[in-house]
Amino acid sequence: MKPAIVVVFSRTGHTRQVGAEIARRLRCPMVEITERRSRRGGLAYLHSPFEALFARLPEIRRIDEDLRDFSLLVIGTPVWAGHVCSPVRSFLARHRDQIGTLAANGARGEGG
Repeated sequence: MKPAIVVVFSRTGHTRQVGAEIARRLRCPMVEITERRSRRGGLAYLHSPFEALFARLPEIRRIDEDLRDFSLLVIGTPVWAGHVCSPVRSFLARHRDQIGTLAANGARGEGG
């Protein structure tokens, strides 16, 4: 079993930077959650906290890694309207049966 994997969603890049540093220090891979639609522009900026507040689950792309291969999953998420961002919520819902030990880091200030 591999020791750890870092999984992040980042709209502006801040959470991605933190995730990359954690992955570097843990000497483990980092995977980024991506969506099928864009979060660029003012309307997306306003729509993002609405999604988080009402627990919407946007469509995300599949990742190549099997999370059962890792003893620790580190999740990096922006905080939108005081909640985990909706793409991370989608990821956790999709992979809940593969997740063992989980560490989470929420980053305020990513907007949306």
